[in-house]
Amino acid sequence: MKKVLAVIILVSLLAATIIVIGFTRDQTDRTQEIPKLLWKKKVVGTFDEFAGVTVVNKTVYTVGKTMDNAPVTALEAETGEIIWQTEVGSCDSTPMIVDNRLFVINCMWDDFTVRDVDQPVDKERIWCLNKEKGTVIWFNDSVLPDGGGPVSSAPAKNRIFACSTKDIYAKKPIGRVQSFRSDNGGLVWTSSYVGASTGGIFFENRYIVSGTNKLAAYDADNGERIWANKEIKSWDSLPVVAKDGVLYIGGGYGKLPLTLFAVNPNNGDTLWSWRAENNRELTLTTPVIHNEKVYFGGYSNLYCVDLKTHSLVWKRGGGGEGPYSTPVIANEIIYYGSTTLEEGEPDYIFARDIDTGNLIWKYEIDTTGRLQGIFSQPTISNNRLYFTADDGYLRCFSIP
Repeated sequence: MKKVLAVIILVSLLAATIIVIGFTRDQTDRTQEIPKLLWKKKVVGTFDEFAGVTVVNKTVYTVGKTMDNAPVTALEAETGEIIWQTEVGSCDSTPMIVDNRLFVINCMWDDFTVRDVDQPVDKERIWCLNKEKGTVIWFNDSVLPDGGGPVSSAPAKNRIFACSTKDIYAKKPIGRVQSFRSDNGGLVWTSSYVGASTGGIFFENRYIVSGTNKLAAYDADNGERIWANKEIKSWDSLPVVAKDGVLYIGGGYGKLPLTLFAVNPNNGDTLWSWRAENNRELTLTTPVIHNEKVYFGGYSNLYCVDLKTHSLVWKRGGGGEGPYSTPVIANEIIYYGSTTLEEGEPDYIFARDIDTGNLIWKYEIDTTGRLQGIFSQPTISNNRLYFTADDGYLRCFSIP
């Protein structure tokens, strides 16, 4: 086994150790050169930063949550230089871009005045910005205070969909599922959702929403609920539909332990499920499907489950290395970030062999506060790996 631990190269008759600051590398069947940090920019907050980045052409977009004035930021992908920033309030949703427009939804508010909007910010809103200049095109303040669910789009229908929740940590929170016109922000319909709604996807004219009370599908045209599966309760996992037409989602909330569900998206029926041995572990990431296997994480481990046999292929983690960020896969390597629940422990970006789960390398982030870490999904574009962390930085690495 070869370990990368510091900045010099040591060679002996017994072992070879390559040292690069921040990185640790194990020798596995699948190898990768140590990534090079190209740039980092302090443009996000330092607590619970779930929003990731969106890369379009040569521009990187991200949002802040727990930082002063919480801006949406556009940066040069090559250099990390800031192109524009627009203050919209704290956001938990990764920016979504359709054509020349950028959409985000707030999760909480601070008392400040928004650029281009001559009035105090005192309401929660869904925002539409010009992606080239950052100017506000429209906003709608009918969402609830904890609107953190990702915005989903049906561009052909000129529609934007969003979830929001009032008193998200209450015993019985009330959620709201909504549809807006993407051109002017006009409200098309609103449906209620009992529980904290955490986000959804658009699939075959349905908006399918996950949350702490159920998985439910709504008619995209009128908001009528088509079906609900109350067996599936989830805090942070969003549904995904694979090429086989089956919907997959991680369940795990309240008394429901970490469980992978396979669901018929037409009627909401559970087709099969797989449950982790650790009944105290909860699902924290959205499933990622690749080559008839599904990858998802909980507090303690990253799991790989075979979709044909419905059996565990491998799991990796433990010791504070559990993923809170949804993985991303490129060139048969899976990347994700960890979040340590204990104060004083560092967090990491991991690169693992997709077939075995063996560690290829990990990069240490000094986020040593309790509940600080890497919550957002990494993004890969043009051989570059982007991720935000709770030390306040957006980082860009080169990868083969």
